[in-house]
Amino acid sequence: DCSSFFAQLDLCGYSFLPVCPGNHEAQLWMDRGMALLWGFNHYEALSCFERAINCEPECAMAHWAAAHALAPNYNKFTMPRDEMIKAQACSANALALSHAKLATSNFEASDSLYGR
Repeated sequence: DCSSFFAQLDLCGYSFLPVCPGNHEAQLWMDRGMALLWGFNHYEALSCFERAINCEPECAMAHWAAAHALAPNYNKFTMPRDEMIKAQACSANALALSHAKLATSNFEASDSLYGR
């Protein structure tokens, strides 16, 4: 059970940018994942990002963060093919979700500006 580990991690007071507004649990997993990622614990960070995605499938940043956690880093110089394929899928999901969000935001902005 990892609950005691995450309870201690949560006590650090680290908070990432609010990327999952309205979904406290997804935001909590993003915060935990980013803390682990910046602590060079990429595999544990990935599992946090995957939980954030399960909580909020439309959160583009969670998909981006999962791709980032899979990428080569200081402790892992190479990237196995299966991880490359998974990272590419996560990156594509993040891009698609961010484009959809941008299109919706632009529509809402122009609708509020010009009305119907």
